[in-house]
Amino acid sequence: MRHLRTTHPTLLMDAVSSAPPAAGPSSSGINSGANGTTNQARYNWLDELLVKMVARDLMPISIVEDEGFGWFVRGLDPAYVLPSRKALKKRISDVYDETKEKTKAELEKASSIIRAKRSCGSCTGEPGS
Repeated sequence: MRHLRTTHPTLLMDAVSSAPPAAGPSSSGINSGANGTTNQARYNWLDELLVKMVARDLMPISIVEDEGFGWFVRGLDPAYVLPSRKALKKRISDVYDETKEKTKAELEKASSIIRAKRSCGSCTGEPGS
């Protein structure tokens, strides 16, 4: 950033001046009008996609505070407000807990199938089949 400021100050100014204006909660329209529920569902879905991106690509949670990322997101949907760092961390933690519980349940189910298969094989005289 220092190089950009010192060597190419006009390029930096052009980039900053062409950035879309910040969208705040008051201008988001999330719960306004007939599409309020639809918009809220869409923003929840976008939050879920953000959680997946951060987890899958090992992105830092602080990405939601990056100015350039904010510009990019507002360019895609000016009404969407990025969650705070704290809110994103909570959502990631919730998804982790849900995934952990689902995985445990699947492993227990698989384990019971294996036990049933083993006991069935011993009933027919066939070893483990």
